[in-house]
Amino acid sequence: MRILLSWLREYLDLPESPEALAQVLTRAGIEVDRIEKIAPNCVGVTSARIIDVEPHPQSPKLHIAKIYDGYKEHRVVCGAANCRKGLLTAFAPIGATIFKDNNPLQVEKTSIKGVDSPGLLCSEQEIGLTEETSGIIELENGTKEGLMIDELFSDIALELSLTPNLGHCLSVMGVARELSAFLNRPLKKAPWRDAMHMPPASSSAKLSVTVIDPKICSRYSCLLVEGISVGPS
Repeated sequence: MRILLSWLREYLDLPESPEALAQVLTRAGIEVDRIEKIAPNCVGVTSARIIDVEPHPQSPKLHIAKIYDGYKEHRVVCGAANCRKGLLTAFAPIGATIFKDNNPLQVEKTSIKGVDSPGLLCSEQEIGLTEETSGIIELENGTKEGLMIDELFSDIALELSLTPNLGHCLSVMGVARELSAFLNRPLKKAPWRDAMHMPPASSSAKLSVTVIDPKICSRYSCLLVEGISVGPS
């Protein structure tokens, strides 16, 4: 199983280096097979905010986005349908390197239907985060302009080798709880406590759970989720 170090640190204070943490996990009985650094396949791409959008004078399918990259403003031609004012996205200026069909591509100044574009706004595919894309990347609200995308999305993945008796560690929460007990450090938050106070949802299906022996099973919960469609994640 692969688990992100940044996700573990959301539940537990872990100042240790990845290598030191791997030793701790192994001593706790959770063997770490590999430590992998993951990062987008791009160089020189930064976060930027779209501060205004106007139609391209020569093409109804194109936009001219006025963006701010944390240092100065640029006018970039973009054809993505989700290009809109206020969106935080990724900007590849002239000289930046992105990947197209797994091949490196250095961004150059271009002129698209008579409008100069000193760079481009990137999709998740172009910076190596996904294999498919439906528009330019939408960064989380609160992301600052001018951050390097390869650093913003860089992380450490720990590949764990779990024995059959460690099925409870097949989740981030399970591994965090094991580390909490082994290191004698408190968990930062307990999401299952919020689930205990969830208001009942209306449903046409009737669900019933009865705990026959509370000494053996102190709590059992279930939740019916409807209206789910499978798609890219």
